[in-house]
Amino acid sequence: MNSMHWLVDLMSRLRTEFAIDSSALEVLMEIHLAEIAGRPLSVTAASLCGGHKQTTGLRCLTALEEHRLIVRFRDSNDRRRSFVKMDPQTRGRLIAIMGQSIDCRIKHPPGTWSPTLGGPFGAARR
Repeated sequence: MNSMHWLVDLMSRLRTEFAIDSSALEVLMEIHLAEIAGRPLSVTAASLCGGHKQTTGLRCLTALEEHRLIVRFRDSNDRRRSFVKMDPQTRGRLIAIMGQSIDCRIKHPPGTWSPTLGGPFGAARR
């Protein structure tokens, strides 16, 4: 499975796992990247992630919040500002799925994967 197929498969798995559309997944991944970088992500900045219009981004944030994947919280210094962070359980699920995908890439390097010998995320298909 080449890199692009692996990435498409990973994104598909994440959309299915979290029951969200691609736009919301992009926003979720941006929140994850901001947390890895150790920087807070404002609601405004998060709503513009992925090049979406702000209304689309805000709709994605609302969907993520309704699915309890993220948490909004107020800035302690400026009550007009809000930030978003990933729910700890969501972070754990995301990291687990990404880890499984990476583990699979190690077990099935590009050019060695075969649908008849087994897919990257399951038992052999026959």
